[in-house]
Amino acid sequence: MTWVAIYKGTTRRVFCVVNLALKCARNKRGIEANKSEYGVWQNASEVRRDLLCPSLRLLLGGQILLARRAEPVSEEEFKRDWLKRALAWDYRGPGDESFPFECKAIDWGKLEGRLVAVDYANTQALINSD
Repeated sequence: MTWVAIYKGTTRRVFCVVNLALKCARNKRGIEANKSEYGVWQNASEVRRDLLCPSLRLLLGGQILLARRAEPVSEEEFKRDWLKRALAWDYRGPGDESFPFECKAIDWGKLEGRLVAVDYANTQALINSD
């Protein structure tokens, strides 16, 4: 079984095999991103979880996030489907977190036939923590 790095960002590297993805922190911000993403998943309503690729386990103090693996989507699939999926994020009123995902095809994938966010660390919270 071969692990292949399929994404190398500034804060995390993602390795995928079979149906799992390991998001490995490259620095402190990567650990914060892993913790944020896992927290978003843990606190998400059923409606919100339908929009997110599942975060399964946080390991080694946040250095690794184990998640389900979603298949990449084309730019056309992303452009066609992402807005209606993102708008399904159920706003809960004042104090609710904003959309934790970005408008980039690389941050989305297909899981069980539906478009899901694969990178949904609350980036605004991370920016504000600097």
